[in-house]
Amino acid sequence: MTLKIQVIDNEYCPVVICDQCGERIVGTGNYEWQPDGDGTIYFTHKQCCKIFEVQHGGRIGWYTAEIMDLLVYLRVNLKAE
Repeated sequence: MTLKIQVIDNEYCPVVICDQCGERIVGTGNYEWQPDGDGTIYFTHKQCCKIFEVQHGGRIGWYTAEIMDLLVYLRVNLKAE
């Protein structure tokens, strides 16, 4: 899981880095996890998703969702008491 702070247009901005290719994800991307794994979340570009899964144990066993959905879940859970 790679979140970094980069300077963009003279501002410090959090960015998401693809765990497959190492490039910044802009627009749409995925977050992935294995439900019977250690709970680690990985980020991938749409085009990097399949190769990432193959190189990390095979396509079976990975759950994938849109990064934007993760933001909604985080917002709800950060307000949890």
